[in-house]
Amino acid sequence: MKRCYRVLLSTLICAVLPLSLLAQNPIPNFGFEDWPDINPDSWSSTNFQGQVINVTQTGDAHSGSWAAKGEVVQFLGFPFPPGLMTGFTGPCCLPFPISEDYEAMTGYYKCQVGGQDIGLAALVNFLDADMQHVAIGLSDFGETGSFQQFAVQMDYSLGNGNDAAFAQIEFTITSDAPDTMSLASWFIVDDLAFTGVTGGIEEVDQGAIPKTFELGQNHPNPFNPSTTINFTIPDMGKGITTLRIYDIRGRVIRTLMNKELSPGNYSLHWDGKTDLGEKVSSGIYFYCLESGEFRTTMKMVLTK
Repeated sequence: MKRCYRVLLSTLICAVLPLSLLAQNPIPNFGFEDWPDINPDSWSSTNFQGQVINVTQTGDAHSGSWAAKGEVVQFLGFPFPPGLMTGFTGPCCLPFPISEDYEAMTGYYKCQVGGQDIGLAALVNFLDADMQHVAIGLSDFGETGSFQQFAVQMDYSLGNGNDAAFAQIEFTITSDAPDTMSLASWFIVDDLAFTGVTGGIEEVDQGAIPKTFELGQNHPNPFNPSTTINFTIPDMGKGITTLRIYDIRGRVIRTLMNKELSPGNYSLHWDGKTDLGEKVSSGIYFYCLESGEFRTTMKMVLTK
């Protein structure tokens, strides 16, 4: 059955946040500790003062004192899903500045759903300095009664290849039957962060453009705790290139890159962590380079 995402898309961008708000964690009020009014500081929601409140402050937090809770309520005789999005309250949902091309957004969540509701939906947009799309991440996460970590992977294949300068984040409940959403459905989100940096890709040789794809052996190998992977993209025009790490069971544990690259020689660093920022254990891993119809895989060993 086709899923109907009730993600609230941001409206016209009408201002830019000051760069002074950019901290080590660029996501504003990432733990939802500050609530000056009906919305958390630096966030907007589907709350309407005196009419409907379906995004609230909750003490059921993963860490700290508070988290953000959104729940489906009845409004004007219809189920009204919650929406929580970055930006100050007002007619515009503003992006916030970032300085890296991150691989994923992580966080912790709880969720309960009823009827044909699916769970928490998370949408992340990366924009360049001209507010044009660089990358998008869209995922939904199912029911859980205890805090679980989630990760929204950023897809750069639909972007324009520019560096990310701003980001937007939105949360809601997604459903297979949005017109009859359950009043029992709710989510809690807390402790948001960005992980991984695709900007760690370095072009290592400005000489002749290579004529063939190549994926080099990582070095050092075996390694602990990090390693470097070299590869080349031939003179075949720009294209989407991905580099993923797989465990011995064939599961993707880290997407190091998923973006458009020009022909050239590149070097990329892996810190031995998963997409969720967790350290991997000792063992054999595989890294796979894909670009167009080209695909090749190499083996590496992590020792601790």
